[in-house]
Amino acid sequence: MLELRPYQKEAIQATYDYWNNNVGINPVVVAPTGSGKSLLIAQICEDVVKSDDYSRVLMLTHSSELIDQNFKELKGIWSEAPAGIYSASLKKRELKNRIVFAGVQSFVNVVDKSEPFDLIIIDEAHLVNNKAETRYKKVFDVLLQKNELTKIVGFSATPYRLSGGNIYGKNKIFCGVSYEITLKYLIDNGFLCMPITKGALKQYDLSNVSIKSNGEYNDIELARIVETSELVEAVVNETLEMGKDRKAWLVFASSINHAEKIKECFNNKGFNSVEIVTGETLKDKRAKLLQDFKNNTLKCVINVNVLTTGFNAPICDMVVIARATQSTSLYVQMIGRGLRTYPDKENCLIIDFGRNTLTHGTLDNIVPVVIGNGTKKKDKNLEEEIKAKECFKCHRLNEKSVSHCVECGEEFPIRKVTHSEKAYDGNMFGDGELIEWEVKDVKYMSYISKNGNECLKITHVCGLHLVNEFIVLNSYFGRKQLREIKCNYTNIEDILSHVKEFEVPIKLLLKKEGKYMKIEEKILKKEVVEHSCLGCINMSYRTEKVGYKSIEKYRCDELKCDLEYEWLNEKNECEKHDCLSF
Repeated sequence: MLELRPYQKEAIQATYDYWNNNVGINPVVVAPTGSGKSLLIAQICEDVVKSDDYSRVLMLTHSSELIDQNFKELKGIWSEAPAGIYSASLKKRELKNRIVFAGVQSFVNVVDKSEPFDLIIIDEAHLVNNKAETRYKKVFDVLLQKNELTKIVGFSATPYRLSGGNIYGKNKIFCGVSYEITLKYLIDNGFLCMPITKGALKQYDLSNVSIKSNGEYNDIELARIVETSELVEAVVNETLEMGKDRKAWLVFASSINHAEKIKECFNNKGFNSVEIVTGETLKDKRAKLLQDFKNNTLKCVINVNVLTTGFNAPICDMVVIARATQSTSLYVQMIGRGLRTYPDKENCLIIDFGRNTLTHGTLDNIVPVVIGNGTKKKDKNLEEEIKAKECFKCHRLNEKSVSHCVECGEEFPIRKVTHSEKAYDGNMFGDGELIEWEVKDVKYMSYISKNGNECLKITHVCGLHLVNEFIVLNSYFGRKQLREIKCNYTNIEDILSHVKEFEVPIKLLLKKEGKYMKIEEKILKKEVVEHSCLGCINMSYRTEKVGYKSIEKYRCDELKCDLEYEWLNEKNECEKHDCLSF
Protein backbone atom coordinates (compact mmCIF):
# COMPACT_ATOMS: atom_id res chain seq x y z
CA MET A 1 0.00 0.00 0.00
CA LEU A 2 1.27 3.48 -0.86
CA GLU A 3 2.27 5.66 2.07
CA LEU A 4 0.67 9.11 2.04
CA ARG A 5 2.98 12.09 2.10
CA PRO A 6 2.65 14.35 5.16
CA TYR A 7 0.82 17.11 3.27
CA GLN A 8 -1.59 14.54 1.79
CA LYS A 9 -2.50 13.33 5.28
CA GLU A 10 -2.98 16.94 6.36
CA ALA A 11 -5.20 17.69 3.33
CA ILE A 12 -7.48 14.73 4.05
CA GLN A 13 -7.73 15.45 7.77
CA ALA A 14 -8.33 19.17 7.13
CA THR A 15 -11.24 18.27 4.83
CA TYR A 16 -12.80 15.98 7.44
CA ASP A 17 -12.36 18.74 10.06
CA TYR A 18 -13.93 21.24 7.68
CA TRP A 19 -17.05 19.10 7.37
CA ASN A 20 -17.22 18.52 11.12
CA ASN A 21 -17.00 22.24 11.86
CA ASN A 22 -19.17 23.44 8.97
CA VAL A 23 -22.27 21.25 8.60
CA GLY A 24 -23.75 21.44 5.10
CA ILE A 25 -20.72 23.29 3.70
CA ASN A 26 -18.83 22.06 0.61
CA PRO A 27 -15.06 22.72 0.47
CA VAL A 28 -12.42 22.73 -2.25
CA VAL A 29 -9.00 21.10 -1.92
CA VAL A 30 -6.40 23.00 -3.95
CA ALA A 31 -4.15 20.25 -5.35
CA PRO A 32 -1.74 21.14 -8.19
CA THR A 33 -0.20 18.83 -10.76
CA GLY A 34 2.08 16.31 -9.07
CA SER A 35 0.51 16.64 -5.63
CA GLY A 36 -1.05 13.17 -5.85
CA LYS A 37 -4.64 14.25 -6.39
CA SER A 38 -5.73 10.78 -7.54
CA LEU A 39 -4.28 9.24 -4.38
CA LEU A 40 -6.10 11.79 -2.21
CA ILE A 41 -9.38 10.95 -3.94
CA ALA A 42 -8.73 7.21 -3.60
CA GLN A 43 -7.95 7.48 0.11
CA ILE A 44 -11.11 9.47 0.82
CA CYS A 45 -13.18 6.91 -1.11
CA GLU A 46 -11.67 4.10 0.95
CA ASP A 47 -12.16 5.94 4.26
CA VAL A 48 -15.83 6.68 3.57
CA VAL A 49 -16.80 3.21 2.35
CA LYS A 50 -14.93 1.43 5.16
CA SER A 51 -16.55 3.65 7.79
CA ASP A 52 -19.81 1.63 7.61
CA ASP A 53 -21.66 -0.95 5.50
CA TYR A 54 -23.82 1.35 3.38
CA SER A 55 -22.08 4.66 2.48
CA ARG A 56 -21.68 5.36 -1.25
CA VAL A 57 -19.31 7.69 -3.12
CA LEU A 58 -19.65 9.28 -6.55
CA MET A 59 -16.48 10.59 -8.23
CA LEU A 60 -17.57 12.89 -11.05
CA THR A 61 -15.47 14.58 -13.73
CA HIS A 62 -15.54 15.58 -17.41
CA SER A 63 -12.66 13.50 -18.80
CA SER A 64 -12.53 9.76 -19.53
CA GLU A 65 -8.77 9.85 -18.90
CA LEU A 66 -9.35 11.19 -15.38
CA ILE A 67 -12.10 8.63 -14.73
CA ASP A 68 -9.80 5.78 -15.72
CA GLN A 69 -6.80 7.27 -13.89
CA ASN A 70 -8.69 7.78 -10.61
CA PHE A 71 -10.31 4.33 -10.82
CA LYS A 72 -6.91 2.64 -11.30
CA GLU A 73 -5.41 4.64 -8.42
CA LEU A 74 -8.12 3.35 -6.07
CA LYS A 75 -7.64 -0.24 -7.25
CA GLY A 76 -3.91 0.20 -6.75
CA ILE A 77 -4.26 0.91 -3.04
CA TRP A 78 -7.37 -1.22 -2.47
CA SER A 79 -7.71 -4.04 -4.97
CA GLU A 80 -11.01 -5.27 -3.49
CA ALA A 81 -12.65 -1.83 -3.66
CA PRO A 82 -16.36 -2.13 -4.59
CA ALA A 83 -15.90 0.34 -7.43
CA GLY A 84 -17.32 0.67 -10.92
CA ILE A 85 -17.28 3.05 -13.88
CA TYR A 86 -20.16 4.79 -15.62
CA SER A 87 -18.87 6.37 -18.82
CA ALA A 88 -20.03 6.08 -22.42
CA SER A 89 -16.55 6.78 -23.79
CA LEU A 90 -15.09 3.96 -21.67
CA LYS A 91 -18.02 1.67 -22.64
CA LYS A 92 -18.90 0.89 -19.02
CA ARG A 93 -22.25 1.40 -17.28
CA GLU A 94 -21.83 0.29 -13.67
CA LEU A 95 -24.20 2.13 -11.34
CA LYS A 96 -24.78 -0.32 -8.49
CA ASN A 97 -21.29 -0.24 -6.96
CA ARG A 98 -20.71 1.59 -3.69
CA ILE A 99 -18.04 3.70 -5.41
CA VAL A 100 -18.88 4.99 -8.90
CA PHE A 101 -16.40 6.83 -11.13
CA ALA A 102 -18.51 8.66 -13.70
CA GLY A 103 -18.38 11.16 -16.53
CA VAL A 104 -20.80 14.00 -15.95
CA GLN A 105 -21.88 13.89 -19.61
CA SER A 106 -23.11 10.29 -19.20
CA PHE A 107 -24.23 10.31 -15.58
CA VAL A 108 -26.54 13.31 -15.95
CA ASN A 109 -28.77 11.15 -18.18
CA VAL A 110 -29.27 8.49 -15.49
CA VAL A 111 -29.08 10.52 -12.29
CA ASP A 112 -32.83 10.15 -11.76
CA LYS A 113 -32.45 6.35 -11.74
CA SER A 114 -29.39 6.33 -9.51
CA GLU A 115 -29.37 5.34 -5.86
CA PRO A 116 -28.43 8.12 -3.38
CA PHE A 117 -24.80 8.93 -2.55
CA ASP A 118 -23.29 10.11 0.72
CA LEU A 119 -20.33 11.88 -0.85
CA ILE A 120 -19.74 13.47 -4.25
CA ILE A 121 -16.14 14.14 -5.27
CA ILE A 122 -15.55 16.49 -8.20
CA ASP A 123 -12.22 16.26 -10.02
CA GLU A 124 -11.26 19.44 -11.92
CA ALA A 125 -13.79 21.38 -9.86
CA HIS A 126 -13.00 24.68 -11.61
CA LEU A 127 -15.16 23.40 -14.49
CA VAL A 128 -18.25 23.49 -12.26
CA ASN A 129 -20.50 26.39 -13.20
CA ASN A 130 -23.12 27.67 -10.76
CA LYS A 131 -25.72 28.28 -13.48
CA ALA A 132 -28.91 26.26 -13.01
CA GLU A 133 -28.90 24.70 -16.48
CA THR A 134 -25.48 23.02 -16.27
CA ARG A 135 -24.99 19.24 -16.04
CA TYR A 136 -23.20 19.43 -12.70
CA LYS A 137 -25.93 21.58 -11.18
CA LYS A 138 -28.62 19.17 -12.31
CA VAL A 139 -26.73 16.21 -10.80
CA PHE A 140 -26.29 18.02 -7.48
CA ASP A 141 -29.93 19.09 -7.32
CA VAL A 142 -31.27 15.58 -7.99
CA LEU A 143 -28.89 13.80 -5.61
CA LEU A 144 -29.46 16.31 -2.80
CA GLN A 145 -33.19 15.70 -3.14
CA LYS A 146 -32.52 11.98 -2.65
CA ASN A 147 -30.20 12.62 0.30
CA GLU A 148 -30.06 16.12 1.74
CA LEU A 149 -27.03 15.17 3.88
CA THR A 150 -24.86 14.39 0.84
CA LYS A 151 -21.46 16.05 1.14
CA ILE A 152 -19.57 17.54 -1.83
CA VAL A 153 -15.84 18.19 -2.15
CA GLY A 154 -14.01 19.56 -5.16
CA PHE A 155 -10.39 19.07 -6.20
CA SER A 156 -8.65 21.57 -8.46
CA ALA A 157 -5.20 22.94 -9.15
CA THR A 158 -6.80 26.23 -10.20
CA PRO A 159 -9.86 27.13 -8.08
CA TYR A 160 -10.99 30.04 -10.24
CA ARG A 161 -12.82 30.66 -13.50
CA LEU A 162 -12.33 33.22 -16.24
CA SER A 163 -15.90 34.40 -15.74
CA GLY A 164 -16.72 34.63 -12.05
CA GLY A 165 -13.36 34.45 -10.31
CA ASN A 166 -13.08 32.06 -7.36
CA ILE A 167 -15.21 28.92 -7.66
CA TYR A 168 -16.03 29.13 -3.96
CA GLY A 169 -17.77 31.76 -1.89
CA LYS A 170 -21.21 33.12 -1.09
CA ASN A 171 -24.08 31.64 -3.18
CA LYS A 172 -21.71 29.16 -4.86
CA ILE A 173 -21.65 25.36 -4.76
CA PHE A 174 -18.30 25.41 -2.98
CA CYS A 175 -18.02 27.58 0.10
CA GLY A 176 -14.33 27.67 0.96
CA VAL A 177 -10.93 25.97 0.83
CA SER A 178 -10.29 23.17 3.32
CA TYR A 179 -6.62 22.77 2.36
CA GLU A 180 -4.19 24.20 -0.18
CA ILE A 181 -1.09 22.45 -1.47
CA THR A 182 1.12 25.06 -3.10
CA LEU A 183 3.31 24.66 -6.17
CA LYS A 184 6.15 26.35 -4.32
CA TYR A 185 6.02 23.72 -1.57
CA LEU A 186 6.02 20.88 -4.10
CA ILE A 187 8.95 22.38 -6.03
CA ASP A 188 10.98 23.28 -2.94
CA ASN A 189 10.56 19.75 -1.57
CA GLY A 190 11.44 17.98 -4.82
CA PHE A 191 7.97 16.66 -5.67
CA LEU A 192 7.94 18.78 -8.85
CA CYS A 193 10.75 20.19 -10.98
CA MET A 194 11.48 23.88 -11.37
CA PRO A 195 9.82 25.67 -14.35
CA ILE A 196 12.15 27.99 -16.27
CA THR A 197 9.80 30.34 -18.10
CA LYS A 198 11.09 32.44 -20.99
CA GLY A 199 9.38 34.88 -23.28
CA ALA A 200 9.79 33.96 -26.93
CA LEU A 201 12.06 36.15 -29.04
CA LYS A 202 9.10 36.91 -31.32
CA GLN A 203 5.86 37.19 -29.32
CA TYR A 204 2.31 37.67 -30.55
CA ASP A 205 0.90 41.18 -30.78
CA LEU A 206 -2.58 40.85 -29.24
CA SER A 207 -3.42 44.54 -29.04
CA ASN A 208 -6.12 44.32 -31.74
CA VAL A 209 -7.63 40.98 -30.72
CA SER A 210 -11.09 41.38 -29.18
CA ILE A 211 -12.43 39.52 -26.17
CA LYS A 212 -15.54 37.35 -26.55
CA SER A 213 -18.46 37.30 -24.13
CA ASN A 214 -16.97 34.25 -22.38
CA GLY A 215 -13.81 36.24 -21.65
CA GLU A 216 -11.53 34.42 -24.12
CA TYR A 217 -9.77 35.83 -27.17
CA ASN A 218 -11.68 35.92 -30.45
CA ASP A 219 -10.60 32.75 -32.29
CA ILE A 220 -10.85 34.18 -35.80
CA GLU A 221 -8.90 37.34 -35.00
CA LEU A 222 -6.28 35.36 -33.09
CA ALA A 223 -5.86 32.93 -36.01
CA ARG A 224 -5.07 35.79 -38.40
CA ILE A 225 -2.08 36.63 -36.21
CA VAL A 226 -0.66 33.30 -35.04
CA GLU A 227 -1.08 31.44 -38.33
CA THR A 228 1.04 33.81 -40.41
CA SER A 229 4.02 32.07 -42.00
CA GLU A 230 6.41 34.45 -40.22
CA LEU A 231 5.15 33.57 -36.72
CA VAL A 232 4.76 29.85 -37.45
CA GLU A 233 8.39 29.77 -38.58
CA ALA A 234 9.40 31.72 -35.46
CA VAL A 235 7.74 29.08 -33.26
CA VAL A 236 9.50 26.25 -35.08
CA ASN A 237 12.92 27.93 -35.22
CA GLU A 238 12.96 28.77 -31.52
CA THR A 239 11.63 25.33 -30.53
CA LEU A 240 14.39 23.63 -32.52
CA GLU A 241 17.06 25.92 -31.08
CA MET A 242 15.93 25.83 -27.43
CA GLY A 243 15.07 22.13 -27.54
CA LYS A 244 18.50 20.87 -28.61
CA ASP A 245 19.31 19.52 -25.15
CA ARG A 246 15.72 18.65 -24.17
CA LYS A 247 14.21 15.15 -24.29
CA ALA A 248 10.52 15.72 -25.08
CA TRP A 249 8.65 18.77 -26.33
CA LEU A 250 4.94 19.45 -25.80
CA VAL A 251 3.53 22.24 -28.00
CA PHE A 252 0.16 23.92 -27.38
CA ALA A 253 -1.27 25.27 -30.63
CA SER A 254 -4.16 27.68 -31.07
CA SER A 255 -6.21 25.61 -33.53
CA ILE A 256 -6.03 22.48 -35.68
CA ASN A 257 -5.05 24.57 -38.70
CA HIS A 258 -2.34 26.24 -36.63
CA ALA A 259 -1.04 22.84 -35.46
CA GLU A 260 -0.90 21.54 -39.02
CA LYS A 261 1.07 24.58 -40.16
CA ILE A 262 3.57 24.13 -37.32
CA LYS A 263 4.02 20.44 -38.16
CA GLU A 264 4.48 21.21 -41.85
CA CYS A 265 7.12 23.80 -41.01
CA PHE A 266 8.97 21.29 -38.80
CA ASN A 267 8.93 18.78 -41.66
CA ASN A 268 10.19 21.37 -44.16
CA LYS A 269 13.19 21.95 -41.92
CA GLY A 270 13.99 18.24 -41.85
CA PHE A 271 12.52 17.50 -38.42
CA ASN A 272 10.05 14.60 -38.63
CA SER A 273 9.74 13.29 -35.07
CA VAL A 274 6.56 15.32 -34.57
CA GLU A 275 2.84 14.46 -34.51
CA ILE A 276 -0.48 16.21 -33.82
CA VAL A 277 -3.08 15.22 -31.22
CA THR A 278 -6.54 16.86 -31.27
CA GLY A 279 -10.06 16.00 -30.22
CA GLU A 280 -10.55 14.52 -33.70
CA THR A 281 -7.62 12.08 -33.43
CA LEU A 282 -8.85 8.48 -33.33
CA LYS A 283 -8.65 6.96 -29.87
CA ASP A 284 -6.24 4.12 -30.74
CA LYS A 285 -3.94 6.40 -32.74
CA ARG A 286 -3.94 8.98 -29.97
CA ALA A 287 -3.04 6.35 -27.36
CA LYS A 288 -0.14 5.08 -29.50
CA LEU A 289 1.23 8.56 -30.21
CA LEU A 290 1.16 9.54 -26.54
CA GLN A 291 2.79 6.27 -25.50
CA ASP A 292 5.54 6.86 -28.07
CA PHE A 293 5.99 10.34 -26.60
CA LYS A 294 6.28 8.93 -23.07
CA ASN A 295 8.76 6.29 -24.30
CA ASN A 296 10.87 9.00 -25.99
CA THR A 297 10.47 7.46 -29.45
CA LEU A 298 8.48 10.54 -30.48
CA LYS A 299 10.22 13.83 -29.74
CA CYS A 300 7.44 16.39 -30.18
CA VAL A 301 3.66 16.38 -29.78
CA ILE A 302 1.59 19.34 -30.94
CA ASN A 303 -1.82 19.36 -29.29
CA VAL A 304 -4.98 21.42 -29.51
CA ASN A 305 -7.09 21.64 -26.35
CA VAL A 306 -6.74 17.99 -25.29
CA LEU A 307 -3.62 17.55 -23.13
CA THR A 308 -4.30 20.18 -20.50
CA THR A 309 -5.72 17.80 -17.85
CA GLY A 310 -5.36 14.11 -17.09
CA PHE A 311 -2.20 13.74 -19.17
CA ASN A 312 1.00 12.69 -17.41
CA ALA A 313 4.29 12.46 -19.27
CA PRO A 314 7.11 13.01 -16.75
CA ILE A 315 9.70 12.86 -19.53
CA CYS A 316 8.39 16.15 -20.96
CA ASP A 317 11.02 18.80 -20.19
CA MET A 318 9.98 21.58 -22.59
CA VAL A 319 6.54 23.12 -22.99
CA VAL A 320 5.98 25.50 -25.90
CA ILE A 321 2.92 27.72 -25.44
CA ALA A 322 2.27 28.78 -29.02
CA ARG A 323 -1.17 30.12 -28.17
CA ALA A 324 -2.62 32.93 -26.10
CA THR A 325 -5.33 32.59 -23.50
CA GLN A 326 -7.17 34.82 -21.07
CA SER A 327 -7.90 31.77 -18.89
CA THR A 328 -5.49 31.66 -15.95
CA SER A 329 -6.65 28.13 -15.20
CA LEU A 330 -5.72 26.93 -18.70
CA TYR A 331 -2.36 28.70 -18.51
CA VAL A 332 -1.45 26.97 -15.23
CA GLN A 333 -2.66 23.58 -16.53
CA MET A 334 -0.49 23.87 -19.66
CA ILE A 335 2.66 24.59 -17.68
CA GLY A 336 1.79 21.82 -15.23
CA ARG A 337 2.17 19.19 -17.97
CA GLY A 338 5.95 19.62 -17.79
CA LEU A 339 6.54 19.82 -14.05
CA ARG A 340 6.59 16.16 -13.04
CA THR A 341 9.97 14.80 -12.02
CA TYR A 342 11.96 12.33 -14.14
CA PRO A 343 15.47 10.83 -13.90
CA ASP A 344 18.14 13.43 -14.79
CA LYS A 345 15.45 16.08 -15.32
CA GLU A 346 16.58 19.24 -13.55
CA ASN A 347 13.87 21.61 -14.76
CA CYS A 348 11.27 22.23 -17.43
CA LEU A 349 11.75 24.98 -19.98
CA ILE A 350 8.59 26.97 -20.81
CA ILE A 351 8.67 29.06 -23.99
CA ASP A 352 5.80 31.55 -24.04
CA PHE A 353 4.84 33.07 -27.41
CA GLY A 354 1.43 34.35 -26.31
CA ARG A 355 2.48 36.74 -23.53
CA ASN A 356 0.59 34.49 -21.12
CA THR A 357 3.03 34.89 -18.22
CA LEU A 358 2.83 38.66 -18.52
CA THR A 359 -0.97 38.36 -18.43
CA HIS A 360 -1.32 35.89 -15.55
CA GLY A 361 1.93 36.13 -13.57
CA THR A 362 4.64 33.61 -12.76
CA LEU A 363 3.57 30.33 -11.14
CA ASP A 364 4.57 31.51 -7.67
CA ASN A 365 2.62 34.74 -8.10
CA ILE A 366 -0.49 33.94 -10.16
CA VAL A 367 -3.00 36.77 -10.58
CA PRO A 368 -6.11 35.29 -12.27
CA VAL A 369 -7.83 37.21 -15.02
CA VAL A 370 -11.56 37.68 -14.35
CA ILE A 371 -13.68 38.98 -17.23
CA GLY A 372 -17.28 40.13 -17.10
CA ASN A 373 -19.83 39.56 -19.86
CA GLY A 374 -19.83 41.58 -23.04
CA THR A 375 -17.47 41.66 -26.00
CA LYS A 376 -14.61 44.09 -25.45
CA LYS A 377 -11.82 45.39 -27.65
CA LYS A 378 -8.37 45.68 -26.19
CA ASP A 379 -7.20 49.28 -26.50
CA LYS A 380 -3.63 49.23 -27.78
CA ASN A 381 -3.18 52.77 -26.44
CA LEU A 382 -3.78 51.69 -22.87
CA GLU A 383 -0.83 50.27 -20.94
CA GLU A 384 -1.40 46.58 -20.26
CA GLU A 385 -1.23 45.57 -16.61
CA ILE A 386 1.90 43.47 -16.58
CA LYS A 387 2.03 40.72 -13.93
CA ALA A 388 5.60 39.53 -14.57
CA LYS A 389 8.92 40.99 -15.69
CA GLU A 390 10.77 39.78 -18.77
CA CYS A 391 14.54 40.07 -18.79
CA PHE A 392 15.52 41.51 -22.16
CA LYS A 393 18.97 40.00 -21.84
CA CYS A 394 18.13 36.29 -21.31
CA HIS A 395 14.30 36.52 -21.74
CA ARG A 396 13.62 34.80 -18.39
CA LEU A 397 10.18 35.75 -17.07
CA ASN A 398 10.48 36.85 -13.44
CA GLU A 399 8.10 37.48 -10.57
CA LYS A 400 6.91 41.09 -10.71
CA SER A 401 8.55 42.37 -7.51
CA VAL A 402 12.18 41.38 -8.20
CA SER A 403 14.77 44.01 -9.03
CA HIS A 404 17.21 41.63 -10.80
CA CYS A 405 16.69 38.71 -13.16
CA VAL A 406 16.86 35.47 -11.18
CA GLU A 407 18.75 33.76 -14.02
CA CYS A 408 21.37 36.18 -15.31
CA GLY A 409 21.34 38.88 -12.62
CA GLU A 410 20.48 41.68 -15.06
CA GLU A 411 19.02 44.65 -13.20
CA PHE A 412 15.56 45.74 -14.28
CA PRO A 413 15.11 49.41 -15.19
CA ILE A 414 13.43 51.47 -12.54
CA ARG A 415 9.82 52.18 -13.40
CA LYS A 416 8.92 55.81 -13.99
CA VAL A 417 7.42 57.19 -10.80
CA THR A 418 6.52 60.49 -9.19
CA HIS A 419 8.53 60.97 -5.98
CA SER A 420 6.22 63.38 -4.18
CA GLU A 421 3.53 62.69 -1.63
CA LYS A 422 1.73 65.80 -2.88
CA ALA A 423 1.20 64.04 -6.19
CA TYR A 424 -1.77 62.32 -4.59
CA ASP A 425 -3.65 65.61 -4.73
CA GLY A 426 -4.54 67.61 -7.84
CA ASN A 427 -3.55 67.01 -11.46
CA MET A 428 0.08 65.96 -10.96
CA PHE A 429 -1.08 62.35 -10.79
CA GLY A 430 -1.76 61.44 -14.43
CA ASP A 431 -3.61 58.42 -15.81
CA GLY A 432 -1.48 55.30 -15.53
CA GLU A 433 1.35 57.19 -13.76
CA LEU A 434 2.93 55.55 -10.73
CA ILE A 435 3.80 57.28 -7.51
CA GLU A 436 6.45 56.08 -5.07
CA TRP A 437 5.91 56.55 -1.34
CA GLU A 438 8.32 55.62 1.40
CA VAL A 439 6.84 53.40 4.11
CA LYS A 440 7.52 54.80 7.59
CA ASP A 441 5.58 52.20 9.57
CA VAL A 442 3.20 49.24 9.13
CA LYS A 443 0.26 48.46 11.42
CA TYR A 444 -1.88 45.30 11.56
CA MET A 445 -5.40 44.76 12.88
CA SER A 446 -8.40 42.45 12.59
CA TYR A 447 -11.20 43.57 10.26
CA ILE A 448 -14.62 42.19 9.25
CA SER A 449 -15.67 43.03 5.68
CA LYS A 450 -19.19 43.98 4.57
CA ASN A 451 -19.66 40.39 3.41
CA GLY A 452 -18.81 39.11 6.86
CA ASN A 453 -15.34 37.83 5.88
CA GLU A 454 -12.59 37.92 8.49
CA CYS A 455 -9.67 39.97 7.18
CA LEU A 456 -6.23 41.16 8.14
CA LYS A 457 -6.04 44.92 7.64
CA ILE A 458 -2.53 46.15 6.90
CA THR A 459 -2.02 49.92 7.11
CA HIS A 460 1.12 51.32 5.50
CA VAL A 461 2.03 54.68 7.05
CA CYS A 462 3.54 56.83 4.30
CA GLY A 463 4.20 60.25 5.80
CA LEU A 464 0.81 61.92 6.20
CA HIS A 465 -0.97 59.30 4.10
CA LEU A 466 -2.27 55.86 5.02
CA VAL A 467 -2.46 53.06 2.42
CA ASN A 468 -4.65 50.15 3.46
CA GLU A 469 -4.44 46.56 2.25
CA PHE A 470 -7.06 43.93 3.15
CA ILE A 471 -6.31 40.20 3.15
CA VAL A 472 -9.33 37.85 3.30
CA LEU A 473 -8.06 35.04 5.53
CA ASN A 474 -10.30 32.18 4.40
CA SER A 475 -9.54 32.49 0.71
CA TYR A 476 -7.06 31.14 -1.81
CA PHE A 477 -5.60 34.56 -2.58
CA GLY A 478 -5.62 35.57 1.07
CA ARG A 479 -3.30 32.70 1.92
CA LYS A 480 -1.16 33.62 -1.09
CA GLN A 481 -0.88 37.22 0.15
CA LEU A 482 0.07 36.00 3.61
CA ARG A 483 2.88 33.87 2.18
CA GLU A 484 4.20 36.90 0.30
CA ILE A 485 4.80 38.72 3.60
CA LYS A 486 6.32 35.53 5.09
CA CYS A 487 3.31 34.87 7.32
CA ASN A 488 2.81 31.16 7.98
CA TYR A 489 -0.33 31.61 10.08
CA THR A 490 -4.00 31.68 9.09
CA ASN A 491 -5.65 32.34 12.45
CA ILE A 492 -6.04 36.08 13.14
CA GLU A 493 -4.86 35.74 16.75
CA ASP A 494 -1.69 33.93 15.67
CA ILE A 495 -1.09 36.47 12.90
CA LEU A 496 -1.35 39.47 15.19
CA SER A 497 0.99 37.92 17.75
CA HIS A 498 3.75 37.33 15.16
CA VAL A 499 3.70 40.59 13.16
CA LYS A 500 7.38 41.27 13.88
CA GLU A 501 8.30 38.26 11.73
CA PHE A 502 6.63 39.56 8.56
CA GLU A 503 8.28 40.97 5.42
CA VAL A 504 7.84 44.77 5.41
CA PRO A 505 8.25 46.96 2.30
CA ILE A 506 10.43 50.03 2.42
CA LYS A 507 8.53 51.68 -0.45
CA LEU A 508 5.23 51.32 -2.30
CA LEU A 509 4.57 51.97 -5.98
CA LEU A 510 0.97 53.17 -6.21
CA LYS A 511 -1.63 54.05 -8.81
CA LYS A 512 -4.70 56.14 -8.19
CA GLU A 513 -8.06 54.42 -8.77
CA GLY A 514 -10.90 56.82 -8.06
CA LYS A 515 -10.32 58.26 -4.61
CA TYR A 516 -8.18 55.34 -3.47
CA MET A 517 -4.58 54.30 -4.00
CA LYS A 518 -3.92 50.82 -5.41
CA ILE A 519 -0.66 49.08 -4.51
CA GLU A 520 1.03 48.15 -7.81
CA GLU A 521 4.32 46.96 -6.38
CA LYS A 522 6.09 46.63 -3.03
CA ILE A 523 9.81 47.39 -2.85
CA LEU A 524 11.26 45.14 -0.19
CA LYS A 525 14.20 45.86 2.04
CA LYS A 526 17.62 45.17 0.53
CA GLU A 527 19.94 43.24 2.80
CA VAL A 528 23.66 43.41 2.02
CA VAL A 529 26.13 40.99 3.61
CA GLU A 530 29.84 41.28 2.85
CA HIS A 531 32.10 38.20 2.91
CA SER A 532 35.86 37.76 2.73
CA CYS A 533 37.19 35.22 0.29
CA LEU A 534 39.24 32.63 2.19
CA GLY A 535 40.99 31.35 -0.92
CA CYS A 536 42.07 34.55 -2.64
CA ILE A 537 43.50 37.72 -1.17
CA ASN A 538 42.50 39.67 -4.27
CA MET A 539 38.78 39.05 -4.12
CA SER A 540 35.84 39.33 -1.73
CA TYR A 541 32.13 39.23 -2.39
CA ARG A 542 28.80 40.33 -1.00
CA THR A 543 25.27 38.99 -1.12
CA GLU A 544 22.47 41.40 -1.96
CA LYS A 545 19.04 40.14 -0.93
CA VAL A 546 15.88 41.89 -2.10
CA GLY A 547 12.82 40.10 -0.75
CA TYR A 548 13.29 36.40 -1.46
CA LYS A 549 15.95 36.75 -4.16
CA SER A 550 19.72 36.79 -3.55
CA ILE A 551 22.38 38.02 -5.94
CA GLU A 552 26.11 37.58 -5.39
CA LYS A 553 28.53 40.28 -6.54
CA TYR A 554 32.32 40.05 -6.46
CA ARG A 555 34.74 42.88 -5.75
CA CYS A 556 37.67 43.77 -7.95
CA ASP A 557 40.92 44.40 -6.06
CA GLU A 558 43.21 44.03 -9.07
CA LEU A 559 45.94 46.65 -9.49
CA LYS A 560 44.84 47.34 -13.06
CA CYS A 561 41.52 48.63 -11.75
CA ASP A 562 42.17 52.27 -10.91
CA LEU A 563 39.32 52.46 -8.42
CA GLU A 564 39.41 50.38 -5.28
CA TYR A 565 36.49 48.12 -4.30
CA GLU A 566 34.48 48.14 -7.49
CA TRP A 567 31.73 45.47 -7.33
CA LEU A 568 31.53 42.96 -10.15
CA ASN A 569 28.46 41.37 -11.69
CA GLU A 570 27.72 37.62 -11.71
CA LYS A 571 29.97 37.11 -14.73
CA ASN A 572 32.88 38.46 -12.66
CA GLU A 573 33.20 41.51 -14.89
CA CYS A 574 34.02 44.83 -13.31
CA GLU A 575 30.94 47.01 -13.57
CA LYS A 576 32.93 50.13 -14.44
CA HIS A 577 36.00 48.63 -16.09
CA ASP A 578 36.95 45.92 -18.54
CA CYS A 579 39.13 43.99 -16.10
CA LEU A 580 38.32 40.70 -14.39
CA SER A 581 38.96 39.81 -10.77
CA PHE A 582 40.19 36.28 -11.60
